[in-house]
Parts: sequence; structure tokens; C-alpha cells
Amino acid sequence: MFPSNRIEFDLTYFEWYSIAYIKSDIGNKIFTDIQNQIVLLTLGIAFILYLLIFLRIIFLRLLSSNSIIIPEDVKFLLYAILNFFSIVFLEIAWSKLSFYFSYSDGLIIVPQILYIFVSGSNTIFTFCFVSQVRKNIIHSIKLKKKTTITKIRIIKC
Repeated sequence: MFPSNRIEFDLTYFEWYSIAYIKSDIGNKIFTDIQNQIVLLTLGIAFILYLLIFLRIIFLRLLSSNSIIIPEDVKFLLYAILNFFSIVFLEIAWSKLSFYFSYSDGLIIVPQILYIFVSGSNTIFTFCFVSQVRKNIIHSIKLKKKTTITKIRIIKC
């Protein structure tokens, strides 16, 4: 679609490379470093925002009359931390550990498995930590008893 931004997959190292950088002999290093720094910066900002939201929730709870911190508040923070660290671990595996994975036939697939996990982790974490979503899904999956519906005709006199 955008010829200047094409990337191709290298089957030797199981990594994506920018064709424009390879053809112009700049190499893949600049492209990968910029991408990793942008992702880590975005993750850092998202983590700080999650933390500020959590602190705001705690602050508002303490101002209210019952001032009780409920487990749902801690689940929110745990949800944010797990999302953040799963993506950070994937970025580290791609940028720093891919060299070690490339020399082992069994470990070469680890970054791809991590990518698949991170792609679905938001849904998995939402299912685990948001009780309303979990209850609705479980309720819709449960087998329901067969009920018979009888229509009643109203006869007007």
C-alpha cells in the first residue's frame, strides 16, 4: 500500500525489516531503535496515566464517608501493571533477547508466542479482572433449562 514503508520478514532471524533501510544500506538498526523507543515511551506514559487514575480513585475513596478501599480498586492497578509489563517484556524480547533466541531452534519461536499472548492479553485480563464482564460471559455460556412458552389468549366478553 505504501511502497516506501514496506517491511519484509527475515526467516533467518525471524524479524521484520524495513526494505527502504536495507536497500539504502542504512541498515535496520535505526528503524528498530526508533520504533522501540517510541513504544517504550508510549508504554511509560500509559503506565503513569494508569497510576494517576488509580491514585485518583484511592483519593476519592478516602474523601468519601465510608473511605474503604475495595478489591476492585486493586484489581484495576493489577490489570494495568500486567498489561504494561507483558508489552514491555515483549519489547525487551524483540530488541535485546532476539539475538539469543536466534541460535536455538526451540527458542526462536518465543518472541512470536509472546506477541500472540500480548495481542490477546487485554481481553484475557479484562475477563479475569472485570467481574461484570466475567459474569455476563459465564451467564451467556451456561446451559439454560428448556422452558416451554405457552401463549395465553385473552378473550374479551
